[in-house]
Amino acid sequence: MAHAVNLACHVLVTTSATIKMHPTGEQMIELLVLRFKELKGRAYAVETRDAITQVVDFEVRQARERKEAKSEFKWGRRGSKKGGRRTHA
Repeated sequence: MAHAVNLACHVLVTTSATIKMHPTGEQMIELLVLRFKELKGRAYAVETRDAITQVVDFEVRQARERKEAKSEFKWGRRGSKKGGRRTHA
């Protein structure tokens, strides 16, 4: 089982961008990350737990970067945030 979990981690990191292109892809990734977090608490070998940690951290970073990019687009290109109000360029 540990080998399958380890391989699943590698597959997710490799295919993550493609999965996210699907309309429900981000939701699928979120569910997989939640499942990996559950599996992390089991008695797997150090290598398997490290692979789980890496995939979870990778997806958390990706989600943060997407959120920041959306925020930057919203406030950076279309206008700037001044005193809680938007002004258009």
